[in-house]
Amino acid sequence: MVYCSKCGKQMGDGATFCSSCGAPLQNQNIYGAPKMNQPRKAGLGIAALVLGIVGVIAWIIPIIGLPVGIVALVLGILGLKKSSKGMSIAGIVLGVICLVLTIINGAIGAYQGYHGEAWFQKGSNSVEGKNSDDYTSEKQETNVFTLRDSNGNILMTGGIKSTNAIMLDNGNGVKKAAVEITFDDEAAKTFAEITTNNIGNTIGMYLNDDMIANPTVVEAITGGECQIEFDTYEEAQLVSEKLEKCK
Repeated sequence: MVYCSKCGKQMGDGATFCSSCGAPLQNQNIYGAPKMNQPRKAGLGIAALVLGIVGVIAWIIPIIGLPVGIVALVLGILGLKKSSKGMSIAGIVLGVICLVLTIINGAIGAYQGYHGEAWFQKGSNSVEGKNSDDYTSEKQETNVFTLRDSNGNILMTGGIKSTNAIMLDNGNGVKKAAVEITFDDEAAKTFAEITTNNIGNTIGMYLNDDMIANPTVVEAITGGECQIEFDTYEEAQLVSEKLEKCK
């Protein structure tokens, strides 16, 4: 629609003369009807809001939360000019919250991973995640102490009350490393019977299927204690720790 600049009459777009005052329209400034403000599309705002909600839920996994939070923030900023301001602002806020939580979670995970305390490191069965102490601990948990005769027959199983790595003095001023074993009451009686019946014979002391000593019984041992000698104190201490797991 156009308007005559002389009288202000509204006419059709193809008119050449004003139908009211007859003035020619060719040399007049033609004024078009003002355009109404077009409503903004809500696409960007909705997308920012949805991604912001997803990010707040998924921040616990940094590899997901970080990109989702960034996209929600960018779409929210673009939506301020081209889309619904309300949803865009909500998307921006949720995107920022997602990024903050994701960064904090990532920092905590990195710290725990550095110290070997992260959740994905707990209970790891990989070879790289274990050291020699770990394997020693696993073996200790399944240790079995037995006494066997020269033919390999098991005479007694378990019964250890306590162990201790010590240094024995043989009376000549030379000390020898040893493990002192104390049996519980029932095992002490069994041990006394075994040593009584096997004087002059060898009794093998086994940790699982490994012989740790094969002494010859000289006399009956009725006190519920015995000593096993080793070459070094470190070896005696290691065996003592393993025998502790045989209680």
